[in-house]
Amino acid sequence: MDYNELMEVLSKLNKTVAMAQQQQRMSLDETLITLNKTLETVGGLLETIQIAILIIAVALSILLVGMTATCYYAKYKKYSQVSNEPDDKASYRKGAGHPTEF
Repeated sequence: MDYNELMEVLSKLNKTVAMAQQQQRMSLDETLITLNKTLETVGGLLETIQIAILIIAVALSILLVGMTATCYYAKYKKYSQVSNEPDDKASYRKGAGHPTEF
């Protein structure tokens, strides 16, 4: 091998190395682009989950307020009916009747 052939082989080798490095860079770029798209998709899913949790929390809060109001209304209605009925209890005043008669 003479000097020119050696230089030609070295030139081809340098071109091959440069192409391999460029392909590796392109491969890394593609990997980063794919990773970026994946992270954007995961971010979108996390936002969706966050909104769903917020909606469930609001619904449970409304349910809690409604159940509390229903319980208090039922209790108020129960006691308001009792207080409106005539008093049929035995009177314990002296001479009001026999203690065993109700």
